[in-house]
Amino acid sequence: MRRIGLIAAFAVCIGLIAAPANAAPELVGFQLNLLAPGCLTGADPASQPADTEFHVAHGFGLDPGTETAVGHWKFDLWVDGVKQHRYVEIAVLPGGNMSRRYVSSFPDGLSAGVHEIRAVWTDPDGVSVGPFGPLDCTWDVAFN
Repeated sequence: MRRIGLIAAFAVCIGLIAAPANAAPELVGFQLNLLAPGCLTGADPASQPADTEFHVAHGFGLDPGTETAVGHWKFDLWVDGVKQHRYVEIAVLPGGNMSRRYVSSFPDGLSAGVHEIRAVWTDPDGVSVGPFGPLDCTWDVAFN
């Protein structure tokens, strides 16, 4: 009987420890939007404050009834040549479409200076794709 009590207590403790690991991280700071004025217009994103927390969140809105490879559409982000860690937020939108956003957080921001930022949206075949053509954009963004 005591063994069952210990096993149950252990299971509860593991559940309390593991639960926060499954939660999506909080978005930090402002969102650095790379679509507008960036990739869609060809303009460089404006200079940004250095050492200030921010996040990048981009992805796709898809109709799961017509898209055969919903999980294969993706967004990748590189900063100074290093692919950034991201997590995926998935939500069902009104009307049944699905939103899939890839989020990278920068809780310490980026140091002062110019940083190369590359954003790539790809379809299930690995082809760069966007609403008006390929979206594979690279900018030199000043952080002051």
